[in-house]
Amino acid sequence: MQVTHPGHRIFVRDANIRDREFPLFLDYCVCVCDRFKHYIEQYGAGGLVTESSLMMVIENLKELEETDEPAQVLPIRVSLMNALMDFETTCESMSRCFTNPSIVKQFYNKLGIRLRDEVVLYAGLEI
Repeated sequence: MQVTHPGHRIFVRDANIRDREFPLFLDYCVCVCDRFKHYIEQYGAGGLVTESSLMMVIENLKELEETDEPAQVLPIRVSLMNALMDFETTCESMSRCFTNPSIVKQFYNKLGIRLRDEVVLYAGLEI
C-alpha cells in the first residue's frame, strides 16, 4: 500500500487532488502497481498485468497537456476514458488476490475509483 510514499497522504485525503499534486499521485499509483507486481512475481502468481492501462492514462494526460486541437484532443479523451476503465478493472482484479484483511481489498478497489474520479475531474471528462 506504499504508506511511506508522499502520494499516500494525497490518496487517503478526502479533498480533490490539486493540479500540482497530480504528478505525485500518479507516481504513487505506479509505485503501488510496481509493488503488487513484485509480489505477484515473487509468489509465482504471474499473469496479472498491472501497468499498461496506468501507463496509458499517464501518456494520455501528457498528450492532453501538449495540445488543444479538437481533432487531437477528442481521440485522446476517448483513449483516456478507456484506459481509466481498464485500470479500474485491473485494480478490481488486484483486490481479488486478497481475502484478508478486507482493508487491502478495499484499498485496491479505492485506488482504481479514485484515479478515475480524479482524472475525470482533472481532464474535464464526462463519464
